[in-house]
Amino acid sequence: MAIKKTATRGPRGAAGPKGKRGATGPAGPAGVKGPQVQHAEVLAVVDSEIGEIRKHLETQIVRTAQMQQKLDEIHMLLKQLIERERKVRIFKLTHYQTALPSACGIGRRQG
Repeated sequence: MAIKKTATRGPRGAAGPKGKRGATGPAGPAGVKGPQVQHAEVLAVVDSEIGEIRKHLETQIVRTAQMQQKLDEIHMLLKQLIERERKVRIFKLTHYQTALPSACGIGRRQG
């Protein structure tokens, strides 16, 4: 199998001047003209679309408020649960510290 050797090129030269613009090609046939739309009709369509967007926005605002209310309820319940858990831990800690030494005989005089 023969190895093909490629020639090494030198540095690239400066770009030459831009050429002239070519001739414009022939234009195709004109299509059928569409119906004329009055300015008032366009505004009416835009107004109805904006009305639809407002309805959807109001629905989203109501849903967001409902979700926020649920999140607030969950937050309050979580705070209550954390507080209750903290009280239980404190109770267990103090109960075991006072009950454990006497149960094990620690602190009694032996004589």
